[in-house]
Amino acid sequence: MVFLDPRLRTLDQALHTFMTNVRELKNLLILLSDGPTFLELMRDDNHQELEFAHAEVVRLLHNFLAAAFSLVDHARRVIDDAGLAPETLL
Repeated sequence: MVFLDPRLRTLDQALHTFMTNVRELKNLLILLSDGPTFLELMRDDNHQELEFAHAEVVRLLHNFLAAAFSLVDHARRVIDDAGLAPETLL
């Protein structure tokens, strides 16, 4: 999508980053909650794989939260620059 206003382009990029992080985190959580995958990770001899899965969930959760805060910051900047009061947007 082409935006003339660079603030809207930045907001669009922040939204894209957020949605990508949502999708990646959701897909990993679905995979890890799958019965056979979960049981495989819980085996006593799979400690390394379990640690890796945990680290990956933490990494993706961090990326998700960072992207969410970034999206909020960019949206607030666009709203402020447009001179809109947040309560008028509801």
